Amino acid sequence: MFHVSLDRFAVGLPDPQEREPEVIATCACGCGEEIRAGYEYIEAHGEWFADTSCFLKYHDAAWRCAGVS
Repeated sequence: MFHVSLDRFAVGLPDPQEREPEVIATCACGCGEEIRAGYEYIEAHGEWFADTSCFLKYHDAAWRCAGVS
């Protein structure tokens, strides 16, 4: 006879760590960093950047103090 488990934890949610996150892009600055689904990255005009330094490198920008040459 078929036995039904009444244990609500017998079958849980799938563990998200059982598989690698999907790679959706690579960093636009050219460093080769993989952009993976589920993690925080910088997105600007459809381009993905691994971090602030990559974003600044791509746009040829730099941090500066205003009023100081």
